[in-house]
Amino acid sequence: MTNDNIPRDPAGLKHAVTAQTSPALALALAVRQALRTLPLVSLWLDWDEEEALPVVLPTIRPLAASYAMALAQAAHESGGENAALLPAETEAGLLAADVDAAIRHTTSAISRATSVVANQRTQQAFMHARNAAAAAVRAAYAASAGSDPQAAARALAQMAQMFDGWDAIAADLAAAKGSGEEPRAQAQWLLAQPLWMIERPGWAEQGWEAMREILNAREGEHWRVWTDWYERLLDPGILAEPPTSEAERRRLQIPEAFWEQGPAVANEAIAALLAAQEREALAEAKRAWEDEGGRNDA
Repeated sequence: MTNDNIPRDPAGLKHAVTAQTSPALALALAVRQALRTLPLVSLWLDWDEEEALPVVLPTIRPLAASYAMALAQAAHESGGENAALLPAETEAGLLAADVDAAIRHTTSAISRATSVVANQRTQQAFMHARNAAAAAVRAAYAASAGSDPQAAARALAQMAQMFDGWDAIAADLAAAKGSGEEPRAQAQWLLAQPLWMIERPGWAEQGWEAMREILNAREGEHWRVWTDWYERLLDPGILAEPPTSEAERRRLQIPEAFWEQGPAVANEAIAALLAAQEREALAEAKRAWEDEGGRNDA
């Protein structure tokens, strides 16, 4: 399927995705489209930073949760029908709990923000930010345990219509189908590719640059745990290894009470968690290197 023949209506797109993709690939397509909408939050953030800030983390969290779940489902699908082992099922259940919590948190934040901006000049900018948050929730719901098999296709069709995302989605689908991978491995392959398979539109590139600058300038809030994360999605080539659901889920493992206290608390806890895990990984690599050296000496 190319950009020229993708159905440019919600019903046609839902049918095409349902007929031509596996469940994991449909979810990968939906999650990637939701991730591409994040820079829209910058419109409100740039207009009124303090008023918009409470929506930023609740928008990012379901994106991270749905991305982790998409990776888990893609890995599960690429393993074939006999890969339904208990550890994989347990991990999927844990990821689904993260997704459900993220949906609740985001929905609540959107509701609070809606009452704040009513009848104010910021309403138009807020609408873009709210639509981006809604896209994150749609993707997270499609990844949740309670969703039906067509949830990802519906979410994708809604986002395509709302954000004029037809070309980006078509490029993803064409790339996955033309990747040379077996159908069951196409979702895993796609999730390791740059977020934009076509040239980034101006609103996405400029919006993300502005959003990254605003967030990273906020002292004591540790936004680099998320801005660096999004940079890696834009260019996964900077990673030594492809992303995994286990690695992506680590940043979600702080207690719910931390999320509720906002970025200064939540992001600091995530930064500390990631730093501790990095130290552990380095220590493990050092032990392995020393063990290998000992065996060679013998």
